[in-house]
Amino acid sequence: MSTICYEIDKPSKNMLMHRFPPKYPEIRYDHITIQMGGLDAQAPDPAETVEVVGIADDGNGLEALIVRVNGTPTRKDGKAWHITASFDPSKNAPAAFDVFAKPGEEKEKPYKPVTSNGLLAQVLDEDGNPKTPANPQWQVKMFDKPILIQTHPAVQYSTMELKQLQEGGKSV
Repeated sequence: MSTICYEIDKPSKNMLMHRFPPKYPEIRYDHITIQMGGLDAQAPDPAETVEVVGIADDGNGLEALIVRVNGTPTRKDGKAWHITASFDPSKNAPAAFDVFAKPGEEKEKPYKPVTSNGLLAQVLDEDGNPKTPANPQWQVKMFDKPILIQTHPAVQYSTMELKQLQEGGKSV
């Protein structure tokens, strides 16, 4: 298993952390997932424009920045482009955030970066616009003016490489 992502450049990461201080103990602001899948996946060309257009917070342990890449709100797999800002791994995410389970088999699980997909699926429609959340604690704020950020060309990491980088202090 691997992840292909756009890494956020350091000045953009620092600016985002300053504008949107983390609410939860595990701090990220480091990448935008393009694709999760096999090691043979092909990295796309660099993103021409990456804009932060909003922020979502479930009020319990997860906040994510809502992103548009090259003007689009969603990845090829239909999930919303986003940057996980921060999360609390000591708390459990609601079962509704378990995006990889079959319907009816969802479970509460500790928060981790992939949980952002579940939160955004609950609060955004397929066009990336806010919808009425099932839980009033789940908040979405869309910005009047997008925030342009810079990314590096897409890179691919195996699951083991990602774990080693994060354990070594790199927050990819």
